[in-house]
Amino acid sequence: MFAISIDYKKNILKILKYPQRRLILQKKIKIMRKKLSILFLSLSLFSASAEKGEKYISADFGINFDKKTREYSKSIFFDLADETQQTFALSAGSEFGYFVSNNFKVGCAISGTYNTSLSEGQNSATEIKTLIGVLNPNIAYYFRITDKFSYSPEVGVHFGLGKVDSNGNDANSKFWDIYLKFISFEFRITEKFALGVDFGNINFCAMKLETETPLVTISGESKQFQLNAQGGAIHARFYLNGKKQK
Repeated sequence: MFAISIDYKKNILKILKYPQRRLILQKKIKIMRKKLSILFLSLSLFSASAEKGEKYISADFGINFDKKTREYSKSIFFDLADETQQTFALSAGSEFGYFVSNNFKVGCAISGTYNTSLSEGQNSATEIKTLIGVLNPNIAYYFRITDKFSYSPEVGVHFGLGKVDSNGNDANSKFWDIYLKFISFEFRITEKFALGVDFGNINFCAMKLETETPLVTISGESKQFQLNAQGGAIHARFYLNGKKQK
């Protein structure tokens, strides 16, 4: 039990006695209720979307073919042949993810990419072949927007090794980068299957390229900071111990 002081009782009686003061009190109560409802709604929107202990395997596959032709105007002074450039790229990868706590994922991905580019002109042709392997540890946090739709920004590191063959001249490359995927979402279609999509990232990249010839070894390094909001990727994720969606 608790006692109300005499002064406090007098203040309440004054408020109830005058209609104006009573209306002001009612308005303040309504405002407080609205603020509390907004707070509870925000907490419900960003409640757990993935539970501790969940695991998934993702599969990524991509193929791309492109052909471009550059045509030159011809005259009695210039007779340049048209140039043709063809590119073909094939990539595949997989990722394992584990939720160490509700919404917080730790993952590691591996991927490989093979790319060829052929440029042909009047008297020359250049063919470049590239083979790259990448290891990608990462972490992500899942914010639930609806029961099955989540915003999932990700931070990670890429470590890559590659080999470049340009008309028989070989070069070895090493690179690493740190990235933030700031436009990234996941849609949990069923208990055990989800689709993820991302199309925006910020990254800092460092690369080293070495070219060996019988006489000399040439090496070069480059570093760059990039903001990329173009392109995108879709990931199919299979949950091994999926939880039932509420």
